[in-house]
Amino acid sequence: MNHYAKLLRYELNCDYIVVLSHLGLHDDTIFNNVDDSTLIANSKDIDIVLGGHTHQYNGVFKFTDLEGDTVSAIQEYKAGQKIYSITIKK
Repeated sequence: MNHYAKLLRYELNCDYIVVLSHLGLHDDTIFNNVDDSTLIANSKDIDIVLGGHTHQYNGVFKFTDLEGDTVSAIQEYKAGQKIYSITIKK
């Protein structure tokens, strides 16, 4: 993940790095205990994670990445029942 985020940010000059994830959140029975929070904790150069898979959580959750920056992970409930509008500011 870090390789691609760095490539996008610094070599291809992308303004924002948005990860579309289906790892879920706080569900350590899936994917060998890896979820959006562990993805963020082990990454850098990511601005936001749009997540899915977790049917019991919804909302905007904040986590800290490898560089100490706050990264938001947005989880929609299920089947499009909760839809969010986001604005990313730098």
